[in-house]
Amino acid sequence: YAVDEVETTVDGDKSSNVIANVGIEDERIISQEGNKFKIYFNFTNEEGLQSGVKYGVQLIPESGDYIAHEEVYDESVTLYENSEQSREVEYTAPSYIGCTYILQLVSMNESSFPFAFVSLGKVKLTAITKTVEIDTKSCFIQVFGEKSLTKYELLQNVDIKSSEALKLTCTATNNTTSDAILTPSFETFHF
Repeated sequence: YAVDEVETTVDGDKSSNVIANVGIEDERIISQEGNKFKIYFNFTNEEGLQSGVKYGVQLIPESGDYIAHEEVYDESVTLYENSEQSREVEYTAPSYIGCTYILQLVSMNESSFPFAFVSLGKVKLTAITKTVEIDTKSCFIQVFGEKSLTKYELLQNVDIKSSEALKLTCTATNNTTSDAILTPSFETFHF
């Protein structure tokens, strides 16, 4: 369950305002067939009208270092004050993902501002398709323009100027039987 607050400072006095009180309850995996899941949950809202609420499913490795896969559903939900709505969704993990992961439900607004995260527990997935695999522990970011060329971790906050560029370096292993051409990309966020 989540209560999102915004902290403001006026004339040295701090105050907090609740901006959302949207939660996820009664979450459970109804069934699993291979990498395909049926999931049930309830949205709850205790305060004010919340429109444009989105939801999704995330696969996170047991280490919790990154999101291995995420699916955000197209539907936007409107939640009235002191209300709840139930949902049943299907989620299929990519066929190239294998091993044990944590399956997690998330809710957010249409601008991806998070409302709630809730774990559905550990799930065992079987990779059916072989692909190129990135060793995320080998990855680091560098800022061109910095004299030190410091190596930053993937989840580390990095300050950059508009004149600077980021360089991402990772080790990848080709698990297929043919040559592969990769086009890397990554997202940066402004906080």
